[in-house]
Amino acid sequence: MTKFRSIVVVAVTLLIVACTVQTKLHPPECNRGPPPEELEKRSEVMISLEPNPLRSGERAVLSIDVGGAMREGDAVSQSARWGCWNGVRWVGTYQVIRDIGGQTEPNRIKPGSVTTVVGIWFPVPSEYEVTIPAVPTGIYRISDETRGGVTGFVYVEVVEP
Repeated sequence: MTKFRSIVVVAVTLLIVACTVQTKLHPPECNRGPPPEELEKRSEVMISLEPNPLRSGERAVLSIDVGGAMREGDAVSQSARWGCWNGVRWVGTYQVIRDIGGQTEPNRIKPGSVTTVVGIWFPVPSEYEVTIPAVPTGIYRISDETRGGVTGFVYVEVVEP
């Protein structure tokens, strides 16, 4: 009986470790890619990311331009929200930070939480480098909101290294 208990304890421990590692690599809220009709939606704001597609951990230029719902004089904060599709909607999982010579590593956030980098606004048009979070391959979305409450987004394809 003691040998059986030891085997069960080891098996359960391995299962817990495997689930924890999988959750860190690909959180359960990001269990699938968005449906085609979601990818057909267009942003109210002219946002682009270059290069795109790109690899996890790479740096890219996030640009926001005047046009659509964006007007000259609008502003965006230092951070934008990195999100994944949870099967129903986009869920924010990271905060990507515009590089102004300080911290540029993405911040992991609790899905559904509201986060901002307080007091720093960038006038539009703007173009800053960001670092792509360490995520598995797939389709993601960076969304950004202006000081006036207009939200825009760009789809991002993360490819194999």
